[in-house]
Amino acid sequence: MRQAVPPTRGRRPRLERKAYHAAPPDRYPYHGAVLRWASGATPVLVSWDFAMIIGLTGTNGAGKTVTADYLQTKGFHFHSLSDEIREELSKQGREANRENLLETGNALRREHGPAVLAERIKTRLRPDRNYVIDSIRNPYEVDALRMTGEFKLLHLDA
Repeated sequence: MRQAVPPTRGRRPRLERKAYHAAPPDRYPYHGAVLRWASGATPVLVSWDFAMIIGLTGTNGAGKTVTADYLQTKGFHFHSLSDEIREELSKQGREANRENLLETGNALRREHGPAVLAERIKTRLRPDRNYVIDSIRNPYEVDALRMTGEFKLLHLDA
């Protein structure tokens, strides 16, 4: 089971032993990851060294989408937490309008915890890529994304 590591205010957590895994990404999914050996030889992912994750939050019309589009031209891969809700709506066969998005997002948070959308996005991230993540709505999602490594939150307002 993967263990959570609390934020360290800019410092790396102290590890028993660590290794910078250098296997090619097609052979090992955690290329460049910092690993910790917990109870024997089982590596546990602690953080990623090379990926940069930029989270976007802010008011409506502040330019979050424009910022994400610009970062995509610089090689960042785009994910939106709202896309996770849209995916859930499509599984249920419901229309992705504003009312259904709010209702389904709140239901998911009630059932699976306040950071469920960020946790779902984290399963899609690879440590050898840079990401921009849009539609961050609450501090729990920010905390979940901070656990991945190099995470910066940008609040946009216009």
